[in-house]
Amino acid sequence: MIYAFLYCYFWQSQRLYSWFRWLRYFDLWCSTLKVLVDSVLVRQARFQSTLEIETLQRRYAIATDLLGHSESGSVAHGSAIYHSIFTPDVTMTLVRLDGEIKQFSGIDAWAGLVEITLGQYISTQHLIGTQVVDFESLVVDESGLVTAGDGLLKSYLQGWHTFPDGRIWLVVGIYHAKVRYTNAAGWQIWHMKLEHVANETRPASSS
Repeated sequence: MIYAFLYCYFWQSQRLYSWFRWLRYFDLWCSTLKVLVDSVLVRQARFQSTLEIETLQRRYAIATDLLGHSESGSVAHGSAIYHSIFTPDVTMTLVRLDGEIKQFSGIDAWAGLVEITLGQYISTQHLIGTQVVDFESLVVDESGLVTAGDGLLKSYLQGWHTFPDGRIWLVVGIYHAKVRYTNAAGWQIWHMKLEHVANETRPASSS
């Protein structure tokens, strides 16, 4: 009788131990799976955010060319893009080749400068080249959606400007943008610095 009792006791104990060990492994597996899923969600959010941030500067280039046109529709379209990619309190810094630095505050102040400056040309084309995004912070919720974030965007620029007499003014520069994510507006630029690196005026084409 005692042997039967001990047998049943140890047999049940072994089953209970195996069951608890299985639960432990299952919990460890679930924890590992959650870490992997969270890592994938964060990488996906970072990749998506990188694309959205890079697009800000590309849309800026298109909007800038639109502001240089005299047609009211083009100016309105360019201004609308500016208001979507910049925060209302955006600040701008222009660093010229001679070292002169100019500061601007607000979207309309910068848009007005662009409109006046580019109005003297018959056409312009601003090309965005190499771009690099560095995140200072990125907050992602359990579903993989970005809820907050800050970052830096560096973009190379080539700006082509055609004078009425056919001459072309080529500007090479770098945009340094500081971006921020909000639930209300997504990624936007809250500070941008345009650094002129080189320029060249080319004669009108004989053709």
